Amino acid sequence: YTIGTVDWFRGNYVYHKLNLLITHSLSAGHLGRLNYRVEGSYIPTAVPYPILRAPLGNQTLFFNANAFNLMNYLEFVTDRSVTLRLDHHFEGALLNTLPGVRALNWRLVATANVLYGTLSERNRNHSALDLPAPGHRPYVEVGYGIENIFKFLRVDFIHRLTYRDSPRATNFGVRLGAQFRL
Repeated sequence: YTIGTVDWFRGNYVYHKLNLLITHSLSAGHLGRLNYRVEGSYIPTAVPYPILRAPLGNQTLFFNANAFNLMNYLEFVTDRSVTLRLDHHFEGALLNTLPGVRALNWRLVATANVLYGTLSERNRNHSALDLPAPGHRPYVEVGYGIENIFKFLRVDFIHRLTYRDSPRATNFGVRLGAQFRL
């Protein structure tokens, strides 16, 4: 819970933000491990644009597990949202069956990011800007990749499934990452 006061040129805004985050990891036996994260956010008061929630986009070449990797910066703004992030590490369950690849010890990984959010009329009317909020369908991106390349590199291939016709939308991307997992 966050309560804030801002003196925007003597506007004296008092606002409230509620956020709930749940993370968990499940063993899938021989198929590896599924990590998921569910986050809910709600801003019940009318606030200026900078205080609204803008889901984190990623316009770099590097994979970011905490961002929507094909979403542009400030592409959407919400005052209530639910986010689901799935990250499944197959731990060699599929790639170990291929001769030659088994010796490399590469691991297959699959990801999915879903954002469902809206922007209330009170916050739309509160700003002079035309704020870009998601519509009645969620933003969805899915990906697959290979990790454990040279023991720390990761390559992800990501597809944007919704809002594909948005201006400047990237519908497919390749992201590189470095990670150390024990």
